[in-house]
Parts: sequence; structure tokens; C-alpha cells
Amino acid sequence: MMRLTSLMIALLAAATAWADFDGPAPLAWRWAGSTSVVPGGAPVVEDDVLYVAVGPRIYGIDRATGNQVWRYPAGVPIEANFRLGCVVSGDNIYAVADNRILYAVNKVTGQLAWQGNLMDQATGNPALLDNKVIVPVVGNKVQGFNKADGANLWADPMTMAGGIPGQIVGHRNSIIYINDAGDLKSVDMTSMREDFSVRLQSFSRSVAPVLVDDNIFINSGTYVIAIRAASGRPAWQFNTNTRLAFAPAVNDEYVASVGLNGEVFVINRRNGTQVSGKSFVLNKQPATSPAFVGTTLVVNTADGNINVVDPVIKEVLFSYRAVSLVGRTRTEEGTGPGGGAGPGRGSGGGSGQAGEGGSGGRTGGAQDPAEDTGPDWIAAAGPAVGAGDSLIVQVRDGSILSFDKNYGVDLTAPSVKMDWPGSGELIWGRPPLNFKWTLEDFGSGINPDTVGVTINGKQMEVIFQPNGELFVVISTTGNNRPLQNGRQEIVVTAKDWLGNEAKKTFVVVVDNNIAPPSGSSTTGAGGPGSGAGGGPGRGSGG
Repeated sequence: MMRLTSLMIALLAAATAWADFDGPAPLAWRWAGSTSVVPGGAPVVEDDVLYVAVGPRIYGIDRATGNQVWRYPAGVPIEANFRLGCVVSGDNIYAVADNRILYAVNKVTGQLAWQGNLMDQATGNPALLDNKVIVPVVGNKVQGFNKADGANLWADPMTMAGGIPGQIVGHRNSIIYINDAGDLKSVDMTSMREDFSVRLQSFSRSVAPVLVDDNIFINSGTYVIAIRAASGRPAWQFNTNTRLAFAPAVNDEYVASVGLNGEVFVINRRNGTQVSGKSFVLNKQPATSPAFVGTTLVVNTADGNINVVDPVIKEVLFSYRAVSLVGRTRTEEGTGPGGGAGPGRGSGGGSGQAGEGGSGGRTGGAQDPAEDTGPDWIAAAGPAVGAGDSLIVQVRDGSILSFDKNYGVDLTAPSVKMDWPGSGELIWGRPPLNFKWTLEDFGSGINPDTVGVTINGKQMEVIFQPNGELFVVISTTGNNRPLQNGRQEIVVTAKDWLGNEAKKTFVVVVDNNIAPPSGSSTTGAGGPGSGAGGGPGRGSGG
């Protein structure tokens, strides 16, 4: 067997989208399906219809309007859930439910073409071959069906050499998968003979390779690797020196991979060299595989942001944060800026740390830590897809967002709400003092480069969080110095990605002769006079 160094097959096959999408666009529509479980995968788009398996049904959805074309079942839903998404081939959509049934539904009429019973639960989506549908099932086996009528190909499921614990992908008449021993194998589903076997030293058992134009693309540890599907021989490999997450994205020209820290690498598909000779760091944990959509690269991150990047110049073209339709009360968990330094020798409080179960810094200044019932944010369920001028993303509550400059209109500026202090309030103007606002824009998202705050005409340094929270931290050092007694006019400005501008004025009155906020000598690092901790934020991990 051939041997490759440090290979890990990626988590999800990236969605390759041949589309015309090229940058900022408004939210055209949002469709929601009823589900009690997190959906898997991404919608499939053909002939301006989206196909998606969510909860107990499979749907056809019009790309232009978001209206339902059909649903299966049309009446009472099945007593099970589709957890893996769906795949499309020829006239049918194929989806496996957790009732151990494979459904083949006509993509035009939404009528059941046939269904097949599985011997056990599926471990991954079906692989579609020339005239076969192959489903990996529990027990290191695959079960095969005739694509035309659903007839079983074999009397019993076939046990695969070395086990087949997870995802598979189809190539001509063969399936490609990773076995328990870490071998990347290709096996012909008629003769059951092995096409090739490549030993992997580092791998994940639950994922599928990305197969495009007879080439396999995989993330493996810190490497991005291209392998020829016909022979199993490597075409090239590129070392990013960064631990990679999920699967790469592939289009005609490029391969793109994302590190666990949000570092984006774009590689020439033909020769395996890095485009522009540099990476691009989002500093956000990825939530799914990246995807090429039109001329852009879309990276979904765990904080709920859909980040659209120019893959050549490595710049963010726009970013949109998806709000959950289910909703959840915000708490103090998550990201918050550190407090400013106090008038004594103590330093400011530390920043809150984003991540799984992370807690934010302590409340800055006299800010009320009461719960915020504003919108909650939700991450994508699978890679983005594209069709025409549309960017389409399914999120974890089962809904689908479509951004399109032809079908959507956004003429509304962002909203700006002052959280602390309240406008018109009498306040202490020295540290510990954090001003906090919440900025929201559900049309096209807020461009962070346009966010600014002035106090009595002076430009302040701001901290703008991905969740829309905006802070100005008053400090005895730096630009944001303590405020003098008297009236303070505060102007907050922000634009969305389509240029709609918000400019809102707030007024507070400063009296430094009043008693300082309670807790100013006990919060933050250091002794009496130390700065306050970070303002409340919310977790973005997981």
C-alpha cells in the first residue's frame, strides 16, 4: 500500500457552487421548516429549486421567492427525522431518516418514487453511483439499492474490509471511504474489488473526502492534499502549518481550507501553491466547511456569522450574523472587553473569553448585568451554496437564508440602542466607566469599519463585537480619557454593507463630585482604584 504523511479526511464535503454571487447583498428571504433536531448538510440547488430535508419532511423551495414548491409527505409527516440532509441525482432526491428508511422522492412532483428499508441506522449520506445508491450503515457495512426502483442489490448488507464507520462518497461505480485502520479505500460496488488503498497516519472516521472532477481533496492535520481518484496517487500537498478544520472548498481554480483559529488558506488547484503567498485570519472558530459561491469564499463561523471573503485579495466583502428564530435570553457569558485602568495603580480588568462555555469579564462600570432579551444568534448547519446571484445558507434551527441583490431590497439603516448608561442620565465620568450600545441590522449586516463614536466632537476608540455590542471604555491612559463635568453629547455612527447609514445622538451629564460606582475598588485586577472588568458578552463557541 502507498503511504502518505499526516492525513485526516475532512468532516463534511464542501459545497461547490457555480454561481454569479460577487459580494454584499441583502437578505431576500428566510424560509423555516419545522424541526426538533439540528439538520445536517446543506441545501441542494437545481434548476432554481432548493431541495432540503429538515425535521420530518423533504421540501422543494423556489429560489427566487423562498416559497414552498412541494413537500413530502404532503399530509402527515413521517414519525422520524432527517438528520443528514439530502442528495440529488437524476429525477430523484435521496434522504435517509432515523426510522431506518431511505426515501427516493421525485424532485419535480414531490411524490415518493420508492423507499428502501435499512438493516440498521445510516452512518452517513448515500453515495450515488452510475445506477446504484449505496448507504453506509452501523456495523461497518454498506447496503445497496437499484437507483431506478429501489430493489436491494444484495441479499444482505456487504461488510467492508477494515470497517466502514462513517461517511462515503461515490466515484463512477465505486465508493471511497476511510476504514478503521486509517486506509483510504476505493472499492468497486459490482465486483467488490479494491481499486486502491492508501494508508493514512492521521484521519477521522466519521467524514467523507471531497471529490471534484476525478480528484479527491482532503484536509489532513496541517496539510491540504489532492489525490487522483482513479489511482489513489497524490497530485500535490501543501503544508499550512496550522491545524485545519472540516473539509476544503474546491472550485475551478482554487482549493480553500480554514484552520481551527479561522485562518483561511487559498491554494492553486492545479499546482498546490498558495495564492498571493499569504493566509487571511478571521480570528473566529469555523462552524462548517468553507464553500466557494460565485467569485467569493464563504466561511461560516461559530459566532453565527456568515463571512464572505474575496479569495484572491483576502478581504472580507461582507459579514452577516444570523439571528435564531427560536430565540434565547442572553446572559453575561461570552465575549466582553476589559475595563479601563483606574485612577490608582491597578490595571484594567481582563477581556471575556469566547468559546465553548466561556465566561465574559465582570460587568464594567455601573452597568446593570440584568438579562438581555434581545435576539440570540445561531451558527450555520452546513456549508453555503450558491445559485445565480443567490448565496444560500441553512442554519441550525432548520431555517434557510437567501441573500440576493436582485430579489432582496435593503433601504433601512442599522438600529442603535444605548444599553448603559441611559441617555440623559447623571453619571460619574472617570474609570471604571464603560459605555455600551447594541447595533443590529437584519437586512445586510453591519460593516464594522464604519462604526464610530464621538463624545463632544472627539473621536473615541471603540470595541465592536461580532454580536453587535459596541463599547467605549474610559481610561486614564490612551485616547478615551476621563470626562469633565457637564453635558456630554455622544454620536454613534454605523453603516450596513449596502451603505445605509445610522447616526444617533445621546446625551449624558457628568458630575465627578458624586460618589463613584459601587464595586470600583473590588472588580478587575489590582488593589483599590483598579479598573473594572469587561462588559457582559455572550458565548460564541459550540
